Amino acid sequence: MRFYLYGTDNVNPTLATNVTEWALDPVEGEYDPTFEWEGRGADIATLGGHVIQDYGLDEQDRKIRMAGRDLTPALRAALHTKYAAVNQQYHFTARPAQGQASDVWKVQFRRVPMGFSAILDAPMFAVGRMYAEPAPDGYERYRYEIVLLVIAKVA
Repeated sequence: MRFYLYGTDNVNPTLATNVTEWALDPVEGEYDPTFEWEGRGADIATLGGHVIQDYGLDEQDRKIRMAGRDLTPALRAALHTKYAAVNQQYHFTARPAQGQASDVWKVQFRRVPMGFSAILDAPMFAVGRMYAEPAPDGYERYRYEIVLLVIAKVA
């Protein structure tokens, strides 16, 4: 599964500007476009937070949550730049391995509590330091959590 966070100039991520793409391969669970909580890995929930009302689901009550532990320094910098742009709106979509895009939402980062956090994976970095000082780039990975607020479903 590949996730795309990109500018709102085009619904298609391959034609849009400012595209950030990263993979989060599920160990178990599936990507759920109806925002039910599903497990990804041993203890990481991926999507969720819908409110059921008398007239059905309200798009603006939904949140998209992703978490993982294999974020590279370059990808961390790209996502942090997007997070730092306050109230900036983006498109978000997921694309499975076959290449077919799933639903597209207009989103923005949650602000309180933080909608983006990335912390150095200290155990992996420590193993790298046993081999070299400073640790080789291959051992610098970040554990992260991203929470996006859904503004509207675009496609």
